[in-house]
Amino acid sequence: MKIIITESQYNLLFENKIVDAAQTLIDMAVDDYLESCGKMKAFTNIQLALCKGLKNNTVKLEVTKVSEFKWNGKGNEKENEKNFRIHLNLYVNQEWMLEYSDYESFANTLTFKIDNILGILKYFCYIDNIKMIDNNKDNLTEEQLKLLQETDNDFNKTKTLVTGMWANGMEIKDIVMFTSLSYEQVLFLLKDSDMEIDCENAEEIIKMIFLHTDLIQKKIHKDDFKLNFSYDNFAGSVKFQHDKNGFSLGGWSTPYWGGECHTPVEGSYGHYEDGKSYDEYDGLGLRFSNPEYFHSIGELIDWFNGEYRKNLLEKIAILVDDYKYEINQKY
Repeated sequence: MKIIITESQYNLLFENKIVDAAQTLIDMAVDDYLESCGKMKAFTNIQLALCKGLKNNTVKLEVTKVSEFKWNGKGNEKENEKNFRIHLNLYVNQEWMLEYSDYESFANTLTFKIDNILGILKYFCYIDNIKMIDNNKDNLTEEQLKLLQETDNDFNKTKTLVTGMWANGMEIKDIVMFTSLSYEQVLFLLKDSDMEIDCENAEEIIKMIFLHTDLIQKKIHKDDFKLNFSYDNFAGSVKFQHDKNGFSLGGWSTPYWGGECHTPVEGSYGHYEDGKSYDEYDGLGLRFSNPEYFHSIGELIDWFNGEYRKNLLEKIAILVDDYKYEINQKY
């Protein structure tokens, strides 16, 4: 970032036109983000889309409001210091980007960019809403329209190449090797292609999706519970953690384990907030049935993000009762 302003200079602007000032700060942080785009050695699919979109103005950030809050964290030298949340709308030009629920890393990057500009950690970015942008010709310059068309053409050519390689019997890992694309890019390009996915190869595809993409929703945070997923590559298993009403349950729920058409579910620990716990595997032998076939990676992803989670939550309710009983027996 070539332009550096002091905190006092920025405060003068912030006091008078708080939203305009925050928009200026965001625009500067985006410029800095774009400078770093070309230096990144590896892109996720979402990073690549954001970099291209912000560069050709088909992705935009709009400050909607700025709110104040006080930070009372331990070790804070300026206790009760005034801080600002910058609330943003993110407008995107590709419908698939709306499926991504986690832009937290991007917002955190902007916060660090703002920190570098001002030399102070005082402004925090929050992307409240993600919306489609209306990209018609009247809203784009001739140069911007050309960049968008070139991006779409490159995407379509690459998609044709990848889907053709798959249709000719090439495995996903080989497509990654021969094209130098990432697993995330290849899986996204193949997501809606017709293919027969059975119980045996579903396990391996889920593993690739978990480890290399954000296509599977790994965090579900609602008012009354939290459910987080992760993949243990060493064990080759899907882990979960469920939190509700001060009780945490952890365990395993690997779809198509061993190529079988079901999901075994087992608990590994149960903890109360007060420290009471039971850290043994359950012996209930819970499982639920999975579909025997999918016709695309997209169908498999939709199943995991929908029916799989519903069935898992039913089994988790049984495990929670079991672990609470064991804890009551122990204490």
